[in-house]
Amino acid sequence: MARSRRQRWSRRPRLVLVVLVLASISLITLDVRGGGHGDINRVKTWASDAFDPLRSAVDDLTQPVAGFFAGAFEASSVKNTNALLREQIGSLEEQLDQQSDLQRRIQVLESLYDLRFPNEIPEVVADVIDLGTSDFAESIDIDKGTSSGVDVGMPVVSGQGLMGIVAEASRNEATVQLVTDPDLSVSVRYGPSGNTAVVAGQGAGRPLSVDYVPPRTPVTQGEPLTTSGLANGLFPPGIPDARMSSSSSSSGSAQEVVTATPIADLTNPQYVAVFEWEPQP
Repeated sequence: MARSRRQRWSRRPRLVLVVLVLASISLITLDVRGGGHGDINRVKTWASDAFDPLRSAVDDLTQPVAGFFAGAFEASSVKNTNALLREQIGSLEEQLDQQSDLQRRIQVLESLYDLRFPNEIPEVVADVIDLGTSDFAESIDIDKGTSSGVDVGMPVVSGQGLMGIVAEASRNEATVQLVTDPDLSVSVRYGPSGNTAVVAGQGAGRPLSVDYVPPRTPVTQGEPLTTSGLANGLFPPGIPDARMSSSSSSSGSAQEVVTATPIADLTNPQYVAVFEWEPQP
């Protein structure tokens, strides 16, 4: 008995819904045929009032679901858009990096073709293809050799100053001994009167030593040292080699203890110029 009553109550909302739907269809038909008669309008008003709770309940159920799907689609769209923007930004940043690197390379090459120091000597511009892989303690390899006019003993420079000297040369490549190599010494001039000294390498990461500076000689930090070009010297005159970095003296010493730093950037060179020059007797 109780079960039958529950079944009747469970069927009642559905029956009411069917009746309301049929009533709405009938009202629409009468409205179209009757042109909106007053009695019909009153019935329509009653039907609308009856439907409002049902419509509100349906809206309450469907709006959260619709909002969820709309939000999900919107979040997915935003996520895809952000990913696309990040990709485009990454591409633009890569292009800017490439452009900056290309501009820097152009500036380096221009500095080599327009050297401010001895530019009457023919030169061969070369790419640096390897750093410190030879038997020398401090060296680089370049992509020009004897077939391009590069030979052992020729000076090698960057746009700033002296890099070193060609120590080995094959047909298409050469090895350059850097000024920081302990086995390389360079005769230089310094000061207003053009005093001479000798700059020698002491290995990677260490300052150059400057020998034969007389005791109590005034030394200015940052003062340039340029190749002397003395007879039988390894380098032509006037190439910037280093800058004074420190000096000290001790009683009874035959010379000042002076150090210097290379003018050329030896850490990551990309291009160099080889002077086609041989020592003059």
